[in-house]
Amino acid sequence: MKRVVVTLSAALLMAGISVAQAADMKIATVDMQTIMTKSKPAEKLRADLEKRFNPKKAELTKLADAFKSDIEKMKRDEAVMSKADKDKLQKKIIDEQQALQQKQSTLQQEAMTAQNEALQSMIGNVQNVVKKIAAEDKYTVVIAKEAAIYMDDNLDITNKVLKKLDS
Repeated sequence: MKRVVVTLSAALLMAGISVAQAADMKIATVDMQTIMTKSKPAEKLRADLEKRFNPKKAELTKLADAFKSDIEKMKRDEAVMSKADKDKLQKKIIDEQQALQQKQSTLQQEAMTAQNEALQSMIGNVQNVVKKIAAEDKYTVVIAKEAAIYMDDNLDITNKVLKKLDS
């Protein structure tokens, strides 16, 4: 703990804050990865996204299966097919491939956009909860645990944040 205070004091001195002010600081950390994976709102977010995109993924899988089936049919029956049937199947395979790539790209973009919007909302909620806890417990600074090289486990308020988010 003394080492953290000395390191923090040195950093704060460089930032123009006196040792006396630094001694009055109360610092906490929050493990954002834990919050984003274990909180009820994060679980709900994942479930909502899955519910929203699973039907589209199933449709994509169905298209991919039809595409693979036609490729296998071409490989298997190519030698015995008429030129017209072969050309027709080749055109169908090319059209299926283009449609599949288009739908994959669209789905990926939609999923990324939805996920980013949901994450931004979630991060906003987490920040509000952290601010409330910081005000209640009089923390001067709350940083993401991932940003700290070392922090004493006693400074971690992740469980408090989880409890407030889950309530």
